[in-house]
Amino acid sequence: YIMSLKTIIGVAQAYRLVLGARAASLNTFNRQLSSCRLLQGNDDEYSFKGPIPFHALTISYARSSGPGGQNVNKVSTKADVRFHVKTANWLPVDVRHNILEQYSTKVNKEGELVVTSTKTRSQKKNLEDAISKVLEICKNASRIEKEASDETKKRLRKLQAKASRIRIEQKKSKGRKKSDRRSVE
Repeated sequence: YIMSLKTIIGVAQAYRLVLGARAASLNTFNRQLSSCRLLQGNDDEYSFKGPIPFHALTISYARSSGPGGQNVNKVSTKADVRFHVKTANWLPVDVRHNILEQYSTKVNKEGELVVTSTKTRSQKKNLEDAISKVLEICKNASRIEKEASDETKKRLRKLQAKASRIRIEQKKSKGRKKSDRRSVE
């Protein structure tokens, strides 16, 4: 699948989600893509902090079943973005493992993560949506779980015990109410 320069520039414009700005040309796109950051917010929460390389994604289009009326039968607006998870060297090993584990329904037999979008009638907007879904998947898979402090664990245990006690009391009161209904003879 070979993309024309016009399509690549269109993809560069779709990447404004990643870049934070519009890429006017392919050179600007490559320069900004290599220097951009994937995740916003606290960097300590995520193990993956780098950009998604353009060459790692396989982008294709197909006829959509989404909105579009008669246009659906003529224009390929469904965006299909995929990449091979096991050979994605730009992702840390633990993130790759998490993607394969958490999103196993989106990974095909060849080991490719397949993300599609048929949200809008526009090919570019569907591509933007699919890329944002890939970013969200990488973000969720790279989240680092923080260990709870002993104080927090103790508080959670108390709350859990209280909730269990309240649940049992409610069951007993409902049972008494039902038994009172039966014993009216």
